[in-house]
Amino acid sequence: MRGAFDLGTAERVAAGGPLRPEAIAGLLASLAGKSLVHIRDGTAVRYSLLESIRQFAAGRLAASGEETAAHSRLLDWALGEARSAEAAVGSTGWAAWASRLSAGQDSIRAALSWALGGQEPEAGRELAARLARWWIATGRYSEAGQFLTTAAGIPSQTAPGIQARVMIGAAWSAFHIGDNRRAAPLVADGIACARQAGEPQLEAWGRNLLAGLAWHAGDADRIVGELEASRGLSGPADPALAARAQSLLANAAFLSGDLAGQDRHGLLAIELARTAAGQEGLALALTMWAMPAIIAAGIQPATVAALDEAANLTAAHPDRFTETIMRCCRAELFATLGQLDEAETEVGLCWAAGRSGAVRLVEWVGPLAEARLAAARGDTATAVGALRRAADGGRRVTMVMFVPFALAGLACMAAIAGDESTAAAAVGEAAAELGRRRQAITAAALSYAEGVMAWYRGELTDAERLVREATVQWHRCGDRIDASDGIELLGVLAAARERFADAARLLAAADAARQPLQYLAPGFTANRQAAARATGQARHVLGDDRFKQAWEGGHGLTLDEAVAHAARKGGGRKRPATGWASLTPAELGVVRLVSEGLRNDAIAQRLFIAPGTVKVHLSHIFAKLSITTRAELAAQAVAQDVPARGRTRIRKPAVTAGGATDTAPCPGPRSPGPGR
Repeated sequence: MRGAFDLGTAERVAAGGPLRPEAIAGLLASLAGKSLVHIRDGTAVRYSLLESIRQFAAGRLAASGEETAAHSRLLDWALGEARSAEAAVGSTGWAAWASRLSAGQDSIRAALSWALGGQEPEAGRELAARLARWWIATGRYSEAGQFLTTAAGIPSQTAPGIQARVMIGAAWSAFHIGDNRRAAPLVADGIACARQAGEPQLEAWGRNLLAGLAWHAGDADRIVGELEASRGLSGPADPALAARAQSLLANAAFLSGDLAGQDRHGLLAIELARTAAGQEGLALALTMWAMPAIIAAGIQPATVAALDEAANLTAAHPDRFTETIMRCCRAELFATLGQLDEAETEVGLCWAAGRSGAVRLVEWVGPLAEARLAAARGDTATAVGALRRAADGGRRVTMVMFVPFALAGLACMAAIAGDESTAAAAVGEAAAELGRRRQAITAAALSYAEGVMAWYRGELTDAERLVREATVQWHRCGDRIDASDGIELLGVLAAARERFADAARLLAAADAARQPLQYLAPGFTANRQAAARATGQARHVLGDDRFKQAWEGGHGLTLDEAVAHAARKGGGRKRPATGWASLTPAELGVVRLVSEGLRNDAIAQRLFIAPGTVKVHLSHIFAKLSITTRAELAAQAVAQDVPARGRTRIRKPAVTAGGATDTAPCPGPRSPGPGR
């Protein structure tokens, strides 16, 4: 035996031959009197040996020829404990059994190592299988992976139920340390074995993991589909599994842009986790519920309380997977609140938790936390670099659902800084990553970045349209943080178009909206410097009295009212949604060069834009004209006499780096704007 043990364990393992179980208590007392056994008092008396004495005794045992028999008794004891504990999963007795396993884990490991080492492989395989749920529930992902991988590699004709436990447990272990490529085939094989064994609860556990893999893939429909499939499976209620399912449904709602649905499912997940034995999964449920509030819906006292509780839970019951995510969320929380020292501390703790637990997820969430802190500090270059590392890390660990999110943030920050080539490349890359997946909030961010780029090119009508569409979409999703930034940029664009009273109202409304959201330090979509310049320009043009009147009117608007106000403001010529009249000047410039036979890279060089921007323009052109090929576009362009229209001229944005107004035509296709 290893570590501490109780009297019952000693009686089952040590008794044998002439040594009767009833003699063990007296023997332990005698050894304790000679300081050879240490007695640990507590709710239950436990015994332990100094390691030097244990090694000496092990040598004597080996010399006696009784070592194999003793190991067999230890294995029998461990199997009995594991079977009883597994039978209690989902019941009120599960927490007590999980505690018993934790108390005896050193001896259980010794039994597993001996059995799987070749002495009793079938029994060792069963022991690992029965322990799988306990390992995952208590955050012992690396240990689970080690033993279950060994068990899975042993040739066996074992019962399909045991095989299902081994495969599904190994898959959950791989998932939590970030090895999704390995988890997917394991869980598929495990589900097949569970069906063969006729164990619906095991199949439900596996389908829950398939939904988790769908979440990492950014596929909201698959999440719902897998959970719907598991809902029809019979078996005893398991609040922990039900809580995880609700968290995954919350994630699906978030991907679809339904933050109200995310909040509803997230709160139900917390409620269910509180009723689970040992409150299994509660820290993760609290963290996942709080995350959208920090990055989108707005921070409330309950948000802070949820993450504080999650931190306390992971301190009491270590779970490096959950702690890694939770520390990232706390870093973003403090960065949003403007508490930058606290945010920096949490960034360090996020990396420490991920690395100590071999949680590869940290390759994505670590850089994301760094990027949010850098944005709050106004360090655009560091934020852009960190977001690039976050996107690359997400790909490495196959957490592709947040790759477009990171790229959209990168595109917004690069566009605001005036780096159009980086921004355009990120927009094109993110659009390709999204494909047909539904991520409404991220899609709005891409439109927003395109709007900022249009502003820098002097295409103010298109800029307003794109930013307005993004703002309305964010607001419709419940993303109030980004919507407030959208309202602010619409105020900047209103000033650029010399609608100064409207600019003052929108800028004031954005300022008022941020306070109840606790959005105090700038995020990825903020352009506070441009807002300050536009505010100063509006004050100068309107005069103090008119500016004050407009500002107070805007400050009295709710965010809902501000978005409705912005949605009503067309700000210039209205373009139809389709047809040649719907094309912007920039799009017409691309059409002209396509009709000359130029490829994307040559068009980019001629227009001084990034190839990614050309790709985005072409996708919009094809959609507006209902065509699919460049040949069709070139033919229609000749029919429309587009090549004869000459080079598209663009205008500088009215609000320049120095705050002056300049609406004169620009001789070239590109000119510097604010912050360039």
